[in-house]
Amino acid sequence: MLWIASLSLFLIPLQLGECRPPLSPRQTTPSLHERVGLDEASQDNTLAKVYGVAMKNANQFGNIPIPTGFPEWISAKGTQYVNKDKGDWTAGFFPGTLWLLYQRATTLKQTQKVNSTKLKYLAEAWTVNLESNKGRTDTHDLGFMMHDTFGWKAKLTNDAQARDVVIESAKSLARRFNPTVGAIRSWGSLTDNNNFNVIIDNMMNLDMLYWASQQTSNKTLADIATTHALTTIKNHFRADGSTYHVLNYNPRTGALLSRGTNQGYSDSSTWSRGQAWAIHGYIATYKHTKDVRFLDIALKAVNYFLSKLPADGVPYWDFNAPLPGPRDTSAGMIVASGLLQLYALDRARFVKEKDAAVKLIEDTLKLSSPPRSDFGVVNGQWVVKKLGYEGLLMNGTIDNNPGKTKTERSANTGLVYAGYYLVEAQNWILQLGL
Repeated sequence: MLWIASLSLFLIPLQLGECRPPLSPRQTTPSLHERVGLDEASQDNTLAKVYGVAMKNANQFGNIPIPTGFPEWISAKGTQYVNKDKGDWTAGFFPGTLWLLYQRATTLKQTQKVNSTKLKYLAEAWTVNLESNKGRTDTHDLGFMMHDTFGWKAKLTNDAQARDVVIESAKSLARRFNPTVGAIRSWGSLTDNNNFNVIIDNMMNLDMLYWASQQTSNKTLADIATTHALTTIKNHFRADGSTYHVLNYNPRTGALLSRGTNQGYSDSSTWSRGQAWAIHGYIATYKHTKDVRFLDIALKAVNYFLSKLPADGVPYWDFNAPLPGPRDTSAGMIVASGLLQLYALDRARFVKEKDAAVKLIEDTLKLSSPPRSDFGVVNGQWVVKKLGYEGLLMNGTIDNNPGKTKTERSANTGLVYAGYYLVEAQNWILQLGL
């Protein structure tokens, strides 16, 4: 069986008169990999948490039924994920994390206690049920759901069917584009002629459109992404580089009707994860287009984000909310991953951004690392003895808008997407050879 009862651990205290050996230079000055959770023990702990969740329903042969529930969040007082169904916007993040660990074990040449064949099997098993989302036109979140799963499968295994799933998903997303508004509708029905809501999160789905355009030479998909990004620059940003969360347009005329928030503190505040979505999204857009307008707005948004960090380096959930308040570790990890991708584009120019990304990861791990899982070798096999806290990070906030009831809010949680972007950022550090 997979689960084995915890073994008793015995600590041997120092005897009186014993002297501890002096700390070695490695102990007094942790390496970069130790600081960002890429030393062997930390990588094993990450693997144990993800593998342990993935294998929860495994039989005695190590096989799992095709999952129908997908981890999303862990309550402030809990240790286990609450699952959502395959149609939820967060459904792709846990399978995506498995693909990132598969990338770590293969292209990034990191020895893992679970072999790459097993990781691939789990990633595919957790991904397959999401395929039914590919034709949906009722959501803008297909980038999260499909590109972070089937996209990784296509890139890492050269799987033609996975590639086709992403392409069809991109075409479905493109149907939510309104040329009069110049943007992709985030919320609401395609037939709503009175409201056209666009949220800053939508910038994260453009990467899928650009990738699908490159795979098919379908220029229309890239043009839609670029037009959406330009419209977002025009209307979503304030002069200081901060962002609004939700904009509403008239879908018939393209006129801007209102600016506000859904998950942030107020209509005039800056929701930190929204700012992070903008940063990551514009860096990806710049990567695909090399249009300096997208780089300029990304850097402006980065400067605002970094200038608002507290002394311990972990962002609050909203940069204008009263203090003290809950944090959002997902916001920091989204930015860290984006900044490392920017550094990959020009290592000479973006050293400060790379250093900021490393510090975001280091500070977040210091403040928000959960208790480690218990794992080790039993009867010659590496096993997860006790999973404990299932998430990779604590201190996430889904929604803390004061206008909502307490049951609608969720702060101080473990978020599956905080873990996803942590692992993605760490993989960039490995890929860059830092």
